[in-house]
Amino acid sequence: MLNHSKYSDLTAAQYEALGKLFVEWSNIEFMLGLILSRLLFTPEFLGR
Repeated sequence: MLNHSKYSDLTAAQYEALGKLFVEWSNIEFMLGLILSRLLFTPEFLGR
């Protein structure tokens, strides 16, 4: 961390929210890849 004060640490709830956000972003990114490969009529492994 750039700021080393005792107030710069995130709470457990904030870490949990960040984890959920990262998981959902990964799911969205995967689904966008699937949709794009279907729109381009290519197999999924080529769309990735």
